[in-house]
Amino acid sequence: MGHRILLLLILVLFSATKNKLNAQQSTPPLDYTAYPHWVRMMDDPQANFFETQKAFEQFWAGKEMPLEEGEIIGSKRALKNSFFNRVFNPQELKHQEEMEAFAFQCKKYRHWVIVTEPYIHSDGSIMSPEERLALWQNHYAELNTK
Repeated sequence: MGHRILLLLILVLFSATKNKLNAQQSTPPLDYTAYPHWVRMMDDPQANFFETQKAFEQFWAGKEMPLEEGEIIGSKRALKNSFFNRVFNPQELKHQEEMEAFAFQCKKYRHWVIVTEPYIHSDGSIMSPEERLALWQNHYAELNTK
């Protein structure tokens, strides 16, 4: 009888410890405002389209969107990466470099939306290349039967 109680107590303790570890290992929701997760999400074929849009919009909420690449290149107020500016304007130079990098990523995001939008399921998942090919083949077959 004593062994059964001890075994039952060990099982309950093990179960409680396992549940606590599982609760600690669950990942918290990502903070889209602090880091540009949308850049990584665009390259992930398993990413949810609506979640990627949400990440982009939340990241840029309350921030100044960067200029397009062409506008940055010809900008008169752009700082040159010289010794003088690295010493006396390091924050402005760093901000300018970040905006230049984000300008390309924003342009890439806009193109990704245009290219991906026709291939979205209602739940936000993106069609695989095989699904896209099957869709195209069905459409092509319909056009040829008319």
